Amino acid sequence: MGDLVGSILSFTGLVYISNSTAQMLGSSIIIMVALNSYIFLGRLYNRIQYLGMGIVLASLLVVGYSADMAARDKTVSTGMQEYSASQQAFGMFLCVLARVVNSIQFVLEEKVMGESGFHPFEVTGTEG
Repeated sequence: MGDLVGSILSFTGLVYISNSTAQMLGSSIIIMVALNSYIFLGRLYNRIQYLGMGIVLASLLVVGYSADMAARDKTVSTGMQEYSASQQAFGMFLCVLARVVNSIQFVLEEKVMGESGFHPFEVTGTEG
């Protein structure tokens, strides 16, 4: 279900934003998985890992801000239609929300693989 909901959110967001923006926003999965692993699995990180997450977060803010500035200057055409700045912000929100759903799925898979006696192939096979 995580793949399905994440894909629906991501594809809906792609209607409003360009593919390159969606691809760059996809790296938010790194921060989301780290946050959910900390909350649900109690995982701790070292300084280098926090530095890496900080760099990813800073780059996401730059990407989001530049996409927002470009949208405010003019409407962006994606395919046959043009979308306003608020519609593009909604599209970016949906793409990041899709990564939140996917990160929860990844953490749940890790928890199942760690606590159960299932072979990793069984876990990934049932997902597919």
